[in-house]
Amino acid sequence: MKMLLCRLYWAVMPVLVSAGTVAGDWPEFRGPGGQGHAEGSNLPVRWSGDENIVWKTVVPGVGWSSPIVFNEVVYLTTALLDD
Repeated sequence: MKMLLCRLYWAVMPVLVSAGTVAGDWPEFRGPGGQGHAEGSNLPVRWSGDENIVWKTVVPGVGWSSPIVFNEVVYLTTALLDD
């Protein structure tokens, strides 16, 4: 019975998680579905420190994670070293 519930959980959970995302969300590494595809038109194919940058910020620490976007907020984690 426990094995059946575990399998059911892992079969249903991804569907429930992805159902709550909106079109502009980028909820995981490589985007929705993990395919690395962004829907849109006229997306930039190259950028530099000044070209095609909408915003930027300094991230303290080491080991940045893959950023995700949810409800127009960017989430990113980092590790801070003790001084």
